[in-house]
Amino acid sequence: MSTALYIDAGIQASKYCNVGTFAVLIFDYCITLDAESQWVWHRKWTLVRFVFTVSRYVPFFGIGLTFVAALRTQYYPGESCLGSGRASTALHIVSILAAEGLLMTRICALWHSKRILISLPVFGAVFVW
Repeated sequence: MSTALYIDAGIQASKYCNVGTFAVLIFDYCITLDAESQWVWHRKWTLVRFVFTVSRYVPFFGIGLTFVAALRTQYYPGESCLGSGRASTALHIVSILAAEGLLMTRICALWHSKRILISLPVFGAVFVW
């Protein structure tokens, strides 16, 4: 089999994964909308609410830019999609960091320990580098 066939299959699998991930994101949004409106929407703005809102809604924009980049490469093969690719990557990184911030907040609230709150980002930074 030729290498081009493997590349085309990989690109197609990547597109299917993007669509599947978007479907899971929409499903999660739909099943938790009632609880979100009860526990989040009518509260005052705090750092935790801001981080929750970022981790909840920024992925929609990130996956939208991922779709734009995928469609641009499909319909305009010679055109570069570097700008939307970088923006999509940045939005995905912001979403991941916000989700990690929520996780750290939950762990800190559960354990009531400032030492854990300080050690989690240090532990993450050690493994990233």
